[in-house]
Amino acid sequence: MLLQHYIENIALFFDMVDNRCHFGVHVVQRAKTNSTLMNAILALSARQLSRTRDFDPYVADAYYEKCFETLIPALNDNLAIRDETLLAATIILRLMEEMNISIIGSDPQGHLFGTQAIIRAAEQSYVGTTGPDFRQAIYWAAFRQELWISLMTQRAFQLHIFPADRSMGPADDSIWATRTIAHLGDVCNFAFGEDRHIMGKQYNTLAHMLLVVHDPTIPQLGPAHKQSRAVVDRMVQEDVRTLCGVALSNLKVFPCIFVACFAIALVGDRFTDREDQERLRDLWLTCERSHGFPPITTIQQLEESWGWATG
Repeated sequence: MLLQHYIENIALFFDMVDNRCHFGVHVVQRAKTNSTLMNAILALSARQLSRTRDFDPYVADAYYEKCFETLIPALNDNLAIRDETLLAATIILRLMEEMNISIIGSDPQGHLFGTQAIIRAAEQSYVGTTGPDFRQAIYWAAFRQELWISLMTQRAFQLHIFPADRSMGPADDSIWATRTIAHLGDVCNFAFGEDRHIMGKQYNTLAHMLLVVHDPTIPQLGPAHKQSRAVVDRMVQEDVRTLCGVALSNLKVFPCIFVACFAIALVGDRFTDREDQERLRDLWLTCERSHGFPPITTIQQLEESWGWATG
């Protein structure tokens, strides 16, 4: 009954973008000869039933413990860990843990390390596999689980993921679905990940600002010069605002405020609105007070260029 419930009501959790339904078919076939995988399936099935129907919750606990009795020793076996059967078991148990969150009040992420170890080992060897389709189906299931965790906890991926297809060429719906998931994972890493992309954004914007200012196609004389200068000033001001906004939004990544200050020093004289000037001055002074750099003399020179000394 539990196995049938898994096939009919749970396997689709993992097979939603898999046309060949590996978790509903191949994983079940493997479970016939692997008690660790079978106990993981039965534990998950029993847990889902206990959450949706009047089903004894201790049945799930019993199968969970049986699964662990063989899973833990296998994780320490260099040969066994290369078998995707164990990875499938850890992914199934991971979904069970997600169902347990509302019961225990937190997410222990107990199988994340096991999943990580098995994925790394499986990438290094084809031992115990039936081909890339089955392996990738398991990897994508792990990917989507980690994506869910990333979104719920607002942190970057902690799971090593195999190189995913991110191309834009013609493909069937299943491949387009996995490409979309891969791109969403990239966005999660951008939004919640380490702060390297912040500095990349800063330097890219600073480069754009310099190229705009030194555009050789801008007329240097004649009636068109004034109009072109106004357009350039607006573009430059937008870049500076972007640099300042990124810096103020990521104060823990303190080098990014230095880049904003460099931009202020270079083109701050192009701001004519008093409120804008005061905001630029305040950001510079905030940086100088916190880090002792850049020197305050530069902002004083800008104040003179803005006419503050005589205003």
